[in-house]
Amino acid sequence: MFRKFLGLALLATVSMIPSAFGQSVESIPFRVNMSPANEVPAIEGLAATGFGTVWVHVVRDAAGKVTSGTVDFGIRYQFPGEVTITGFHIHRGNAGANGPVLLDTRINGANPVVDATGRGEIKRAVEVAAGSANVAVLEELIASPSSFYLNMHTTVNPGGAVRAQMVRAERRVYGVMMLPENEVPAVTSNARGVGFLTILASLEAGRLVSSEVTFDVNYTGFAEGTQFTGMHIHTGTNGTNGPVTLDTTLSRAQNILAGTGGAGNLRYVVDVNVATPAAVNTILGIWADAGSAYWNLHTVANAGGEIRAQLRETERFSFSVQMSPANEVPAIVGLDASAAGSFEANLLRRPDGTAMAAYGVFSVNHRFPGETTFTGLHIHNGAAGANGPVTLDSGIRAGATVLTASGVGNIYRTAILSTDAQLAGLNNVLTNTDNNYLNLHTTVNAGGAVRSQILPANTALPVVETVISAVSDINLRTVAPGGLMTIFGTNLAKLAGNLDGWQAGRVPPSLNGTSVDLGGRPAAILSVSPRSILAQAPVDVAIGNADLVVKSSNGASNSFRVAVARVAPAVFFDQVSSDGNRAVAYNLAGGAQITKDNPAAAGTAVGIFTTGLGLSTPPQQTGDVVRGPTERFTGVTVTVGGRAATEMMSILIPGYVGFSQTIFMTPAGLTGPQTLEIEYLGAKSNRTTLYMR
Repeated sequence: MFRKFLGLALLATVSMIPSAFGQSVESIPFRVNMSPANEVPAIEGLAATGFGTVWVHVVRDAAGKVTSGTVDFGIRYQFPGEVTITGFHIHRGNAGANGPVLLDTRINGANPVVDATGRGEIKRAVEVAAGSANVAVLEELIASPSSFYLNMHTTVNPGGAVRAQMVRAERRVYGVMMLPENEVPAVTSNARGVGFLTILASLEAGRLVSSEVTFDVNYTGFAEGTQFTGMHIHTGTNGTNGPVTLDTTLSRAQNILAGTGGAGNLRYVVDVNVATPAAVNTILGIWADAGSAYWNLHTVANAGGEIRAQLRETERFSFSVQMSPANEVPAIVGLDASAAGSFEANLLRRPDGTAMAAYGVFSVNHRFPGETTFTGLHIHNGAAGANGPVTLDSGIRAGATVLTASGVGNIYRTAILSTDAQLAGLNNVLTNTDNNYLNLHTTVNAGGAVRSQILPANTALPVVETVISAVSDINLRTVAPGGLMTIFGTNLAKLAGNLDGWQAGRVPPSLNGTSVDLGGRPAAILSVSPRSILAQAPVDVAIGNADLVVKSSNGASNSFRVAVARVAPAVFFDQVSSDGNRAVAYNLAGGAQITKDNPAAAGTAVGIFTTGLGLSTPPQQTGDVVRGPTERFTGVTVTVGGRAATEMMSILIPGYVGFSQTIFMTPAGLTGPQTLEIEYLGAKSNRTTLYMR
């Protein structure tokens, strides 16, 4: 819910932390459904399919230009019988045309893949060396994927058996905390589950053309010997049961039993059938509202489900680093190796704003002089120049090492982070970010071969420069109790963060180690970044001039004087033009936004978004998420083009904090851009523009 609001407030925090060390690594997914009908000429009568997932891991220089990379090819294929695969490539060519092979997996007639069943999976990695011609190919593929196609060749169809134009995919990660009491009806069990659902989806003109869904869950507390009979996504809201729409294929016939002590992991990767409306609607529905679907794990003892949870959005943050042997302690001399690496966390937060769980993504594009066995890839807690313990682990370890014959490649690993020790590590990353480093270990250098701090050292105190209303009008420098405000400055937080992965009834007073006091009272924090904070002014702050202080993990800021009034009405706007600041307004009937191309008619019910109306009736506590449309403001007046509009209702918006709306009937006799203004208890808002016809 808060992601949508932050976008409206124009304050969505930046969660991708750019590299402070020059180079960076980026992992870009492509997802396609391959068919004989896409070949040129089309192949008729061949009942074959291919679901292709291609990850392009690129290394960029400080200017953002691709310098090298690794392409991970993956396909799950199905043919009617035995098949000999003689090629798997990316070609240049538009739909309806054939073109040359540019990125080759080296599957060929002399090195084929023979599959007696006709059903299987192929994974191959292709390296793109710095200075090679394929560096430009990667740039072009990223910029214009439809100019390339993925093709699989066979002995029967040497020109290509299944094919698809490349489509860049979007990746979203959703989390669940699965409990037996969430079942309908509730069941009695000690079982628990922490899971993350990763959706890769390719869309063209809003249409879902291909999708891959990964289910990954760690479970505990099941009775010894429990047999799992199903794991699915169902459509349905909390407290209701709904149909299965995304299935893992886990069934009773597979005889999957709980691990030792009733704990373990279940992981399934599923290709979505885009010809099934229920599956497509579920993917699109989850993207619009994660809570519209739930994850259910079924057992023999509880056939209707033993643990369940509604899907939740996660908050994503990522660090990009350049790793070097010189950063190890002691520094490694004589090793000609480097790695551009990244660490990403898709975070769920507890009600108090601290980490509840995360889905970690480790990606390292390594360059070593020869054959290398990697024995660890971790986040350690420690400052530059010091060694510290492992806190967040990718899963690479003794017994699960990674061997690369050439020394060049990309390691991409995911991991559920939810143990007490991991949560301590996550919270340390959130609050003391610069006191953590990413380390890649090898058999030769067991203590670490290449390393980098995830952020440079930062001990500077926060500095507050100005405070304005959250509508972002620089002239609105007065705040009201319960209203939203934006604080600008430097070093306000070590790490940007927001409430995408948070669910509770009251917004926390601290986020990523940053808090705000206004007049000696704690504010509620909706987002933080080094340069800005979005917060709700305390409802119990005294009227008058109040001192505002920001506290981070480095210490307290300067004291900044803020004017606090009983009310400080402000209207949100989303575009600035010669017509003025366009009010964020919508037609009550249908919900369409009012724009220059879609103006409001006279006598139309229109809603606008506001803040700063002071205390509602009944009043709320600082940070309270509004439950229902009962918290009202009486006496708000609206004028459009200097004419009085009939106010219908002014309320706090359910599901949000400090965010209000006023609904009114537009006056007659107005056309074109008109000045919109509200007034409440003698105080006038900023002037915005409403388009009329």
